[in-house]
Amino acid sequence: MRKRRILKAALIFILGFSVTFSQDNNKSELIDTLTVNKKDKEPLLLANVKYDASDSIIINQQNNKISLYNNAKIIYGDIELTSGIIIIDYK
Repeated sequence: MRKRRILKAALIFILGFSVTFSQDNNKSELIDTLTVNKKDKEPLLLANVKYDASDSIIINQQNNKISLYNNAKIIYGDIELTSGIIIIDYK
């Protein structure tokens, strides 16, 4: 009975030891070969966005939305958008 326990313990030790050190930790294989173009990206919007509404402006940060109610107006560069209700998803 005792020999069996010793054999089981030795077998578990040997298997655990071999699994632990079976991975090759060669540093040359760990070098990342992916190249990333680090050129600065241009912003999506080139001008400021101005917005206004006569009733209310609600900013919902959880959903990344701005809601403009009643005579809503957005000005972006030389573009002007007016409507009763405008919902902007700024994500």
